[in-house]
Amino acid sequence: MTGEADLYYRDLAAHLDPDNPALGACAIDVAILRLLRARYARRNRSRLMWLLGQVGTVIGLVSIGLPMLRWLDPQLPHTIVDDFVRVFPLGLGLAVLAVSLALVATVTLRDPEGNPDSLPKPPPAIAAWLAARGKTHGLRYWHEVYWPDLKRRVHRREVFGFTFWPKEPAPLAVYEALIARDLARGRKKGASAADLKAYADHFEGLRPRL
Repeated sequence: MTGEADLYYRDLAAHLDPDNPALGACAIDVAILRLLRARYARRNRSRLMWLLGQVGTVIGLVSIGLPMLRWLDPQLPHTIVDDFVRVFPLGLGLAVLAVSLALVATVTLRDPEGNPDSLPKPPPAIAAWLAARGKTHGLRYWHEVYWPDLKRRVHRREVFGFTFWPKEPAPLAVYEALIARDLARGRKKGASAADLKAYADHFEGLRPRL
């Protein structure tokens, strides 16, 4: 976050709390995280629906395809799938396949975040500051433009393709613990002392922006 980007962030932080810009920056981060949580909750729901659609498609195809194979070759050996097909008759399999394909198509074609106008708005003080400077996208991209990579790394959590963000900004101790683990991992992999020092110095330079 340098140059103009750094200026915008620092100006907004100072505008929110002239006596303590650090608290102003914290208020910005809380608003950013609130928006990210709402955006990615929708993305996660879309991903879950897509996965359920894929599972339903497989179930539908199996329940339709295996009876056809049995019809073509009655001598096929019995498998556990046959027991599944008896539970899932052909008519139900067709219905599941149709619904699953429709679900996958719907999720694929639509915006996973839905209507952006229905997402949480910034607090009034932040919204007024952004409007006065023509920032029509609000805080939507601030975590990508103004947060260092390390800050995104600390706050973003991914589990099986689902992304989660915390409610509150991480304290400095979380960053320090992460850097300590990175340095320890680097030593085990044989990183040079100069590289380790450069990495630690880079973190020290990021401290005011975390």
